[in-house]
Amino acid sequence: MNVLLVCVILFALWRGYAGMKKGMVDEIRMLLSLVISLFVLSLAILLYSSVKEKNNTNIILSILMLLITGLAARLVNLIFKSLSAIAHLPILKLLNSVLGIVVGMTESIVVLWIIYIVIASFDTGRVGSQIAAWTVENEWLTKLYQMNRFAYWLAGLS
Repeated sequence: MNVLLVCVILFALWRGYAGMKKGMVDEIRMLLSLVISLFVLSLAILLYSSVKEKNNTNIILSILMLLITGLAARLVNLIFKSLSAIAHLPILKLLNSVLGIVVGMTESIVVLWIIYIVIASFDTGRVGSQIAAWTVENEWLTKLYQMNRFAYWLAGLS
């Protein structure tokens, strides 16, 4: 039995249930927060490597992108708070809950992708090696690993 697969399925079910309770709008807001966090992580990695290489152009660009990303995150939060109020209208509430299940489960895939990026980017020791081994053992997890567009995007930054 693949422990990672069981954990991913349980996490997806939990996030699906949370999505049903919170609704699609709030789940999308949380999913966008995860994506923005991943983008900030990639900018921080770029900034760190630019400082190590003493590349002033990339240092300035990284700092500017971090500031712009912060402003964009605030704007996204403001928009989704407004959408959340609309989504709680009686007519839209059921649809918001049902679609929240799908978005919540999708969020679990994004979290798994982030874990894969961390394992590939840093020395994670035995834990990272075991997660990689479980991924290779399972065809479904391997396909999820191969579909990780964030990793391809980050690889293009280095």
